[in-house]
Amino acid sequence: MQTQSRNALDAKLVHNIMDSVTDVLGTMAGTTVTLKDVVPLQDFKPQGDISSVIGISGETGEGMMALSFTEELTKVMVGRLLGLPPEEVEKDDLVDGVGELINMISGRAKVALSNECNTVYRLSLPSIILGSKHEIVGKAKNIPYLLLFFDAEGETFHLQVTFRIFES
Repeated sequence: MQTQSRNALDAKLVHNIMDSVTDVLGTMAGTTVTLKDVVPLQDFKPQGDISSVIGISGETGEGMMALSFTEELTKVMVGRLLGLPPEEVEKDDLVDGVGELINMISGRAKVALSNECNTVYRLSLPSIILGSKHEIVGKAKNIPYLLLFFDAEGETFHLQVTFRIFES
């Protein structure tokens, strides 16, 4: 795959991910989500209280996504998914809800990527990380990340994305 094709693929994938975040949270959590910024980084240490990480892999490439929220925003989002007020959302609900959100967001990206590359991509099971200002470790080295900053309910959350095409 040529560099130009890779860049076009990257742009399409990022655009699809942005749309997925706004559509999924708009539909499932009944909230308006606004993209604030997209920042390319060599590395990023998420700052949030709860994150969901999911891998994507196929014959032509691999990557990951990490969705990170504050605990307060997570309770609002998951509460809306479950039809509960935020104060009634339990820890198990948070874990399941954030896992489901990353499944829905990455699922849309996987379909778009599979269609674009004419190959099958698969998603891993999501991993959930809890803890104030936690850090996600075990990330691929020397692969740039895109950090997408979003606003919802007056709070910022982010989605970290990386993807690399295998050299043929």
